[in-house]
Amino acid sequence: MIACISIDPILTPISLELSTESQLRLATLESCLVHWGFWSYESGVNLNHPGPSTTSHQSCTRHFGMSMQKYLIDTNIVIGLEDYRTVEPASAALVTLAAKYHLDILVHEVSRDDIRRDKDEERKRVSLSKLEKFLTLKKVRDLSRDELEERYGPLRTDNDVVDATLLHAIEIGAADFLVTQDTALHHRAHRRSPDLGRRVLYVVDAVDLLKTSFEPVASPLRYVQEVSAHTIDPQEEIFDVVKRGKLTPYWG
Repeated sequence: MIACISIDPILTPISLELSTESQLRLATLESCLVHWGFWSYESGVNLNHPGPSTTSHQSCTRHFGMSMQKYLIDTNIVIGLEDYRTVEPASAALVTLAAKYHLDILVHEVSRDDIRRDKDEERKRVSLSKLEKFLTLKKVRDLSRDELEERYGPLRTDNDVVDATLLHAIEIGAADFLVTQDTALHHRAHRRSPDLGRRVLYVVDAVDLLKTSFEPVASPLRYVQEVSAHTIDPQEEIFDVVKRGKLTPYWG
């Protein structure tokens, strides 16, 4: 299959020869972009995928696979990870598991704006430096305070606007989960919708989700012991059964 991709119609499309897996990913990408109000994919081949109107943000995320998950963390989580003090075990586990399974941990651009309002210049400088090690999720252009307030309720402070902006990023599918210890933010998400509430996690819940999704589960078998082959005597009685043909070995 040859697909032509052009983000800007003025630019020359790029021709790519794609594998079947890549075809499916591009098919899903097309649906996602149309669903989000963009059109930046063209293909002369019918991939027999569902139309854009049937594709939700959540299904877009699922189609791109577990390895593409993005976790957005709020400022307090970052500070807890980077402060000169003992890191909470759950926070350390979150970062470790994300790195192990190549998942993105993001901070939102609006969190930087929030820190820049700090009147303590030295604390502001230090706090901003702590964000540099994380990928930044850019703000949505022209997203107004009124729009956020209509979706997420009264926004009485600048911090409320930051919280609503983080929820908006999750709801539009810019990230899959928001990780925060802010109980008020959890409540605001649940008031918006049960689905959004399920995607706002405490740190321990995020760690549990990662372990459930990616960590192998041990399934011990009773009376079975794994040993090195050289430790077994080939004259053991059990091998006589195999030799007489009364038991077919699993490798046969």
